Amino acid sequence: MHGPLKTHVALPAEHATARRTLTFWALQIVISVVYFRAQASGEAIFASVPWESAERMWGIETLAHLTLTTAIRAISKRYGWLALAPRPLLWRVIPAVLIVTLLTFGLTIQTALWIYGQPVPPILATFYQKLSLENQLFNTFVNALLIYAAWVCGSAVSTA
Repeated sequence: MHGPLKTHVALPAEHATARRTLTFWALQIVISVVYFRAQASGEAIFASVPWESAERMWGIETLAHLTLTTAIRAISKRYGWLALAPRPLLWRVIPAVLIVTLLTFGLTIQTALWIYGQPVPPILATFYQKLSLENQLFNTFVNALLIYAAWVCGSAVSTA
């Protein structure tokens, strides 16, 4: 009566697709809220900037992350990236992450210039204050790259 089934029970494709989509969006929302809250509060607390400015800065950044990670997911689904062998998959994921990182890096610089009048967000400038501007910008780029790598890979693995 109890124990393993004698035959394999598969969910219809539409149930699996709906479940993956729901999981993806649940993760996107949770990651976005945590990321936004951590960055905005950190900037207000550590860099002593007004909450409104920090919320504006990291709200724009978070929306960019959401938009670009969703775009990567849509492209990967359309072209069947997850069905690929590891090497061809990496040849697609790595450039995609680099492209969205460069786009976000540019947005970060422009948003920080618009809100604060400096190219590095105050929270990062506070942490990197002993570095030259070039090294602060490089670390800002690496910061964005690591965030995307974690965000894209985490979302892809959990919804595969």
